[in-house]
Amino acid sequence: MSLSAAACQGSGSSSSDDKPSSSPSPSSASTAASSPAASPSTGEKDQVKQKILKAYEGYWTEQVKAYSEGTTKGTKLEGYASGAALVQAQEGVAQVTKDGYRYRGKPRHDASVTEVTPARNGRLAMATIRDCLDISRWHSVNRKTGKVSPLPKGQPEQFIVTVTVEDWGEKGEAGWVVLKDEPSAREC
Repeated sequence: MSLSAAACQGSGSSSSDDKPSSSPSPSSASTAASSPAASPSTGEKDQVKQKILKAYEGYWTEQVKAYSEGTTKGTKLEGYASGAALVQAQEGVAQVTKDGYRYRGKPRHDASVTEVTPARNGRLAMATIRDCLDISRWHSVNRKTGKVSPLPKGQPEQFIVTVTVEDWGEKGEAGWVVLKDEPSAREC
């Protein structure tokens, strides 16, 4: 299976080689929370968004581990994903392994929470994340030859992914759980 096929199946990581770009910088987060102009509700919204992005980062971290090892066993992926997102990751890892590949490196991303719907009427809180996933530093490597598989012609190295998460509280590894991970062909 090619790198783009795995990436389009929602396999990636939120961490970069240096520092996760999805997490707000400590200075911007503390400025927003301590700014006299910021109302408590704004500070609370920022904290919720930070929790969502932290859970999303964990989801990607566990996928990178699974694609690197060739199995989801021994990962915490089930604590970060459920439903279509979990099945997509499990099937993607199984296919890559069956095809004789492993992934090396880490993808980078630039994620932001675009919408948060509070819990109401018996429904759990939900959120949408928009991510610019960069797979240029995450490579599919043939286990036997050690050769890196090139991306298929026309496959962008950076593309938009839309993610749906739900607040599971203590049931999820980080509270929020990824339900859908939908890569697009749109470059970012």
